[in-house]
Amino acid sequence: MTQVVADAERRNELPPLGMTPADIPATPPRMSDLMAAFALSRLAQALEYGVMLSEPWLPQDTSSPWWTRDPPEDPEYLPEWRVRFCRAIYRTLTVGAALAGSYNEPMFRAPVELGLDKALEMGKLSKTQFDFFQQFAVCREKYNAEADNAVFGPIARWLLADILSNDEARHAMARRFEDGFGRAGYCQSRNGDCPAALATGGTHSDAHLVAWEVMQLLWIQDWIHNSLLRPGSMEYPLHGYPTEDGRYRATEEPPDREVTAAVVLFGVSNTEHISIPEVFTPEDTPVLFAYVNDAPGIKSAQYVLEDGHDAVGRSVQVFFDQIHEHSQRPDGAPRTWDVEGQLRLKFFGYFFRRYLGLQLLSSDDYYTPTLSHEFLRCLTLFSHDDRPRRKAYTHGQGFMTCDFLDGTEMLMKAEVPS
Repeated sequence: MTQVVADAERRNELPPLGMTPADIPATPPRMSDLMAAFALSRLAQALEYGVMLSEPWLPQDTSSPWWTRDPPEDPEYLPEWRVRFCRAIYRTLTVGAALAGSYNEPMFRAPVELGLDKALEMGKLSKTQFDFFQQFAVCREKYNAEADNAVFGPIARWLLADILSNDEARHAMARRFEDGFGRAGYCQSRNGDCPAALATGGTHSDAHLVAWEVMQLLWIQDWIHNSLLRPGSMEYPLHGYPTEDGRYRATEEPPDREVTAAVVLFGVSNTEHISIPEVFTPEDTPVLFAYVNDAPGIKSAQYVLEDGHDAVGRSVQVFFDQIHEHSQRPDGAPRTWDVEGQLRLKFFGYFFRRYLGLQLLSSDDYYTPTLSHEFLRCLTLFSHDDRPRRKAYTHGQGFMTCDFLDGTEMLMKAEVPS
């Protein structure tokens, strides 16, 4: 799917709208396909190694001094943990590529006379420009069932089916609820008032499995963004080790010692190339430099997303913070921050409302840790929950008081019907 987006960019065309993996025709693998798969596997391993050095919150029985590099689980449990972590990475990249067309659509539909280039220079949108963006679901801050379903529906349906096709995972979650242990603990401590329910039918344990695995994508997409060094970021070298095409290499090693992974990330919506050393060890976790191709049309430059992450590209993210500046609450009061209004979280807001009847907790809920801080520091979303003495989250407490999370801790009953 990433290749489909990259091919469209080279032709200065809009990437396909509503794309899913099922739409990609099956062809015999070529050497380029095998190399791309290898590069993605190296990226997943690099991200895995990197997360160990970030001092994330782990279960109490695996916590170790900061100067050690111990894995998040004991050796006999690590293979299963790694499958869970890497699967979330690949799903995240799949969904990011699928949504590239929708996020770039406003740029392709904008008439020249709208003057978006002048808006870039002035740093603000006119009312006419703002109204133009409001035609597109990806630009609207508030949830709209019909409009959001047209944009996010195809890939969301694919993701739901992909999760529920794993019979082994479904049976494992069902056992938790039957026997009352592990990730069933938080739900059962709520005394029957858990609002999670699959709109398509299925058991309550199925709803929790879906919530858990989709929240893993949310966690991973944030981790990937924070792991990359992009032009303009403080750590990105102004005088690094350029390759012949003008990109920066991750190390001083010769270019043939590197691999390049092509990805499309949430919130960037353009093909991004990440350079990774071909050989590295946990003791030498690689630095990952990202480079985004300059796309035709709207002039590419460095922009800062409204959530603080560097990004480069032609997509509507360039104007997203300006779109937010125009938004006001109906009563005229200052607008409070809504996590679902963030560009990279709109898909998740749609998915949870549409299929689980839930929404992400707002950061102004006084009793809840904010989404972008404590929850995203907890690697326990991926931790095993069937080991002795590991305890579940207790409602109202901090996420670092428990040994594993299941994702529903960051969700509440949706206020707007699906």
